[in-house]
Amino acid sequence: MTDQDLSQPQPQSQPQTQKPDRFTGETRQLIEIAKQSVNAYRHTHITPEHLLLALIQLQSASLNLALGTAKASREQIGMLVKHHLRPGNEASIPEHLLTFSERAKRVIETAWEESRRAKAQQI
Repeated sequence: MTDQDLSQPQPQSQPQTQKPDRFTGETRQLIEIAKQSVNAYRHTHITPEHLLLALIQLQSASLNLALGTAKASREQIGMLVKHHLRPGNEASIPEHLLTFSERAKRVIETAWEESRRAKAQQI
């Protein structure tokens, strides 16, 4: 699967020339924040950890619910993720050239599958 496949899948019901956007505006914003995190840590790919750091920066009602259920705070999660991430030695990569790691691709595919089960058209 390529990064292009992640951002614009080809549903079978659509003509071959149309590619719907599978991401909501909030998800696109999350990915942009994750890209900034990748460059801040001088990494080469977007990982699930970068996505999680971006998620805790967004004011998402669903995240607030999940954190409340887990009895965790944004600050606690952020500290754990930041402790796990180590700064890299890579030069900053233009954000439009950053790609998803295989693990991040699996996270996005799982989110896509869950959204489809919920009869949603986007993540």
